[in-house]
Amino acid sequence: MFAVGGIALSDMARAIERRQADVREANDLATALAMLRAVGLGYIDYALDDPGNFEVAMFGLFTLAHTDIEPARGDRGRTPYELLVDAVTNLVGLGVLRAEESFTVAITCWSTVHGFATLATRGPLRELPREALDEQAADVVRTLVAGLLP
Repeated sequence: MFAVGGIALSDMARAIERRQADVREANDLATALAMLRAVGLGYIDYALDDPGNFEVAMFGLFTLAHTDIEPARGDRGRTPYELLVDAVTNLVGLGVLRAEESFTVAITCWSTVHGFATLATRGPLRELPREALDEQAADVVRTLVAGLLP
């Protein structure tokens, strides 16, 4: 099951990478914020596009905690969590976040988008049409990222 979860986690990383590929460069801060939003939206896209594999991907998370198992990576060689950490680290590098906050920020972002994805695939939001879920996901991620700024 962990191997299948790893494949699903790789697919999730690729969904995030697709969102990040759509980011249009602006100034450093705008680009960094857009890359962080892309992580959240790619995560949610994956959950909504393939809810069964989204559930299976959670088994792949096991590989992130064990150094003897190769973690599941996307095309850029990064796991979904590493893509998140990269986006948060960029904000630290720009002086928007303090380094000592980065772990808490990453976990807050992950928890928020995972919670939304779960509500949208298994919870009370699952009855909403996809267009409404996409709009709500964009609002949740936009609000989350804006709330990180001082």
